Amino acid sequence: MSLSHSLRRPAAAVALGAALLTTALSDVAGATTISDQSVLHPETKIPVDFAGYGEPSSDRIPSGYVIVKRTASMGEGEIHLDGRPITARLTAPKGYTLVAVGSKGRLDWRAAPSHYEGKRAVTLTLTAPSEDPGKQTATSTLYALAKRGDTDA
Repeated sequence: MSLSHSLRRPAAAVALGAALLTTALSDVAGATTISDQSVLHPETKIPVDFAGYGEPSSDRIPSGYVIVKRTASMGEGEIHLDGRPITARLTAPKGYTLVAVGSKGRLDWRAAPSHYEGKRAVTLTLTAPSEDPGKQTATSTLYALAKRGDTDA
C-alpha cells in the first residue's frame, strides 16, 4: 500500500509524534521497577530488624519461618500513569502467615491492610523521598517475615 503525496507528510508527523510520546512516557513510567518475589528460608541470615519481633541471637531465620523479599526502585515523586500510587504486594507462601514487615533503603511505605499480622499478604504503597534533589531514584528492599501456621485470607 502506498500513500499519496498529500498524505505522506501528515502520516509521518503522526508517526513521529507517537514515537516521541512513547519515549516521554517510558521515561516517566519506566523508572519504577519492582522485582519478582523471592523467599529466604530458615538458617539464612535475617537481613533487617523487624519491629515487634525479637530476632534470635544467632541472627538466622528460625525453623518454621520464612522471609519474603522484593526490591523496588522509583524516581522521586513518581506516580503510576493513571494517577494511582505505586504498590508492591508481598505474599507469604501457602501455609504461612505474616508476622512483621520491614525494609532497607530510601523508599517510604505504608501497609494495607494496616493490621496484616496473621494474614497471608500485604500491599505496600510506596513513595520516594523528595528532600534530596541530587538523587534521581530511590531503592529499597522490602521484607515480610512469615511463620508457619493457619492462614487468614
